[in-house]
Amino acid sequence: MEGKTKTILIVVGCVLAVALVVFLLLKLKKKDPESGVSGGAVFLQQGDTGSKVETLQKNLNKMLADMQEDGIKAQQITVDGIFGAETATACKMVLGHEYVTEKEFDELN
Repeated sequence: MEGKTKTILIVVGCVLAVALVVFLLLKLKKKDPESGVSGGAVFLQQGDTGSKVETLQKNLNKMLADMQEDGIKAQQITVDGIFGAETATACKMVLGHEYVTEKEFDELN
């Protein structure tokens, strides 16, 4: 019986450890890894849809147009309210990462 109890305790401990790691990874995913706390939580990211994404796309297009005028190769993106790969790539060009914090969203407006 002692061997089974030991095995059960080890399995439970491993499950709890994995759950803790998953929780921490999900929590960290919502933070700006470059700016830490001051950067704020992720406001918009790939998979999001709606009017805020559409506003973001319009503002990114303005920034991309400015980059084009400065001789940087940058293409306009589709304004469709869907934060897909195209919008993520534009964010990476303009912001340095593939998501937008609320602070960045406000600054782009």
